[in-house]
Amino acid sequence: MARTVQILGRTYLPGPGFNTSGNPKQGKIMTWGRINVSSYTTGGEALVPNDVGLTTIDNITFNAEKVGAAGVTAPTVAAGGVWDGVNQKVLLFTGGSQVTSTHQPVVGFTAYGDSARDVESLA
Repeated sequence: MARTVQILGRTYLPGPGFNTSGNPKQGKIMTWGRINVSSYTTGGEALVPNDVGLTTIDNITFNAEKVGAAGVTAPTVAAGGVWDGVNQKVLLFTGGSQVTSTHQPVVGFTAYGDSARDVESLA
């Protein structure tokens, strides 16, 4: 397993949000960037919220920029999702099958959640 996460941008979302218990919460943010995987681990690559600039991931989507030398270009999201929030791993698929360790996927992401830079998170 070897991966690099690049956060390319972030923007705070206007208005109040809510935490997972439904209580009002300020500091919701959207981040986007790129994950470069040099050796994919079958079963998923570890990805914790702080890797994408968040303390809690409310929603995250992925789009493949490159998967392997063969030029496969999109993970199959219909395979059951690509982020395992319980185990905090990214599962990457191509053509309905999980990519292998020989692939070197580059995956873009857009994530929404509680900001790791938020005042409430630092208390």
